[in-house]
Amino acid sequence: MPSSDVTGTADTDEDYEDDGEEEVIPGLGWGQREIKEFQQMWASMIGKTNEDLKTLGITLLIWMFEHIPNMKKLFKNFDAGNTKDVLMSDEKFLKHAQRVVIHLNKLIKKMDDPGFIDDIRELSQAHLRLTPQVTKQYFLDFRDRFHLLVLDMTGTGKKERPATLWFQFLNGLCLIFAEEESKWKKLNSAKGGAKGGAPKKKSCCIIL
Repeated sequence: MPSSDVTGTADTDEDYEDDGEEEVIPGLGWGQREIKEFQQMWASMIGKTNEDLKTLGITLLIWMFEHIPNMKKLFKNFDAGNTKDVLMSDEKFLKHAQRVVIHLNKLIKKMDDPGFIDDIRELSQAHLRLTPQVTKQYFLDFRDRFHLLVLDMTGTGKKERPATLWFQFLNGLCLIFAEEESKWKKLNSAKGGAKGGAPKKKSCCIIL
């Protein structure tokens, strides 16, 4: 997969042809064509019913606990360290799984909205206010592994296009998060170590 360096633009397995289309999401390198393609791929993953939403959420969270185990400690509404069988009988986990996909769906649908980047910045700040704090490293780990789930769910085998799109999307989020974390650290340093921004929260609006 592409380089994990978030200090610059992601290297990709597949280059786009320059069709002169104006970039819609700054720093991501996507125009309307790429956004539409990504949204269509997401739609094929999310399904059409509430049960489809819940199933995708369960798949996503179980996969994350198995492949990014350091994420488990961040969940407070249920015990993420439980086995899959136990989690599947936990109503709090099931509701949370569905809620995760609902919020992700709203976010992805707004990708061509002028306020999309501001929404991502606010999401980044919300994670930095969590206890324990969710730093950019968690997002990097997620970005570097998520393509494996995408390839499995989309049934594309070794085809790189779905994985490339998801990597580019997640890398763009990581770049924004890294910027916000840098600002956060500078603000705290200027305040002599006091935490800047709003009081810390125990959970955020999407994954946790």
